[in-house]
Amino acid sequence: MAPVSPSEPFVGSNGAQGGIPVPARQIGLGPGGESVTLGTEGHPFDLPQLLDEALRRNPSTRQAWEQTMASVANVKIAQSAYASTVTLQGTAQASHSTNPGYQGGGNSDTLSAGPALQIQYLLLDFGARAAGVEAARFRLLASDYNQNAALQNLVLQVESAYYALDGAKAGETAAGAALETAKYSSESANRRLNAGLGTSTAAAQADQAVAQARYNLETAHGQVEAAQVTLAASLGLPGNAVIHAAPPGKPPTAAALSENVDALIDRALRQRPDVAAQYATWRQDAATAKQAEANRMPQVTVGASAQRDWYQTTMSDSSGSSGFSRDGSFNGHTDQAVGALTFSFDLFDGGLKLNQARLAHRNAEAARAGLAATELAVISAVVSKFVAFKAALQQYSAGEALVASSQKAFDAVSAGYKAGLSNVLELLVAQGNLASARSTLAVSRTVLFTSSAQLANATGSLLPPPVKTASIP
Repeated sequence: MAPVSPSEPFVGSNGAQGGIPVPARQIGLGPGGESVTLGTEGHPFDLPQLLDEALRRNPSTRQAWEQTMASVANVKIAQSAYASTVTLQGTAQASHSTNPGYQGGGNSDTLSAGPALQIQYLLLDFGARAAGVEAARFRLLASDYNQNAALQNLVLQVESAYYALDGAKAGETAAGAALETAKYSSESANRRLNAGLGTSTAAAQADQAVAQARYNLETAHGQVEAAQVTLAASLGLPGNAVIHAAPPGKPPTAAALSENVDALIDRALRQRPDVAAQYATWRQDAATAKQAEANRMPQVTVGASAQRDWYQTTMSDSSGSSGFSRDGSFNGHTDQAVGALTFSFDLFDGGLKLNQARLAHRNAEAARAGLAATELAVISAVVSKFVAFKAALQQYSAGEALVASSQKAFDAVSAGYKAGLSNVLELLVAQGNLASARSTLAVSRTVLFTSSAQLANATGSLLPPPVKTASIP
């Protein structure tokens, strides 16, 4: 695919203007336009490697960075109000005048040109500039914290997609095991039928269970492919990217809850970037309110200007009277220097500045209330994620016990069926219970990993402790 110049950012696939942006379509593609492949079957990418790819590739990180850089420029704009304004101007003009109505009158042509230098400095503004700089700095802080929040949210997004893919693969494995179990039961039923010990109804029911297991396995295949697409999108890659992801390490244990919920709440309020960003936004609005109040006060400006004009004037006598030369030319220049101290105050503006100040104060109070609402939301999030993580731990433990007991029950019923002590319905029920238990364990494992990541995100941590120390089996 041919590269597109910056002057032609939107080119359709057929070369026509107005198509999909080619650079956007090429995100995540290789040099020849082929799909990107991350990892191999022998060396799959683990979660830290996937997170590194996401932080480099996902457009949201670039967007957050550019917004922060825009806030940096905004601070410099606010600080520039303290500098003098120096203006250099150059003028050139030509004029022609005719004065025939009196003796000696005639025509006059003048050409003039010259530079002018003007300097102005705002001497007194009652704190308006200081408040503007303060507002810009808190806006920068808010952008910094919002960037941190964007990174944390991206990490959580990748973790959730990664664990969802792992859960889909576990479900696929469970579906495959269920199919093998169904085939085993079907073979047993058909052997009994051939030996004259079973019925054709039992064999047909066993075969039906095999067909249902195959259908469930195909559904699980589709879920894995959909999870692959979701993970690729979270990494900033197109859906056709090939990602070989390693399974996560051992599931988190109760040891991850080294702090009680009150300690987690305190940590979240201290380190969550969205709380800090909301605080900075409130301080920004408060500074803007101070600036609006200061704008209602008088301003004192000191200035000076210097100007030089070179001219050439040509005059001609149109009256024809004696005593005056027929024509003449005058050349020279003029200099002018002015110094001024200016006092300005709006006596009446229709209430503009007054209402601007009121608006700024209301915005500041709204931001203060928003900060309180954010803190309450953070507390609720920490408590809910803490409870969800504890429940996920118990569910996973119960899921392991359920699989173990279901396996024992199936083995017992299967042995009884072979010995003629159990019927096919009992065998199919035990088989279905085992498949359901395996699927439940796969889901609970995914929920446990995801809830651990969500709890870490709720407290303002980038990664949960189990992820940092987990080893790939």
